[in-house]
Amino acid sequence: MTRPDADNSIERGPLTAFQVAITTTAPPEFVARWWTDYREDDTKLSDDLRVRTVDRKDPQHLRITSELVVAGRPVRIEGTVSILSPTAWSMDGTLFVRGRPFGREQVEFTVEPASGGSVLVAHFQFKGRNALNGLILWVIHRSIRAGREKAYREYARHINEDFAAQRGKAG
Repeated sequence: MTRPDADNSIERGPLTAFQVAITTTAPPEFVARWWTDYREDDTKLSDDLRVRTVDRKDPQHLRITSELVVAGRPVRIEGTVSILSPTAWSMDGTLFVRGRPFGREQVEFTVEPASGGSVLVAHFQFKGRNALNGLILWVIHRSIRAGREKAYREYARHINEDFAAQRGKAG
């Protein structure tokens, strides 16, 4: 029998949360523009990102679908990106494993000035569709985090290269 107050819905609360931070040589506005310029050829930026489709709704919102490898398994994320300010945005998406909804991913991004450039911080929250999926996310969260950290280091390298190239053209 289920208790009346038992709720295994996705909205119950984050089961897995962590943050990833990267430092770049570019100013915050450049980092934010680079990051939010989601494109289908973004797959060249990280080994884990296999496919990306983008449907821009308006200047402040877009829908993205990304297929990537998470903890060694193919995962599809269908999400909405919302631009909150020139240096802050968020993504709210549904995780699909084997074509079935598995959970939700919410990410809040901020970019702040730092000595010699800026720091991008991404706050991740993952929620399972049910208690079992939430438990699985909790068990593999170190692998998820390691994958995101690796990808974000690759993104930082690309940001730095693109910023240097832009400065080279201007100088």
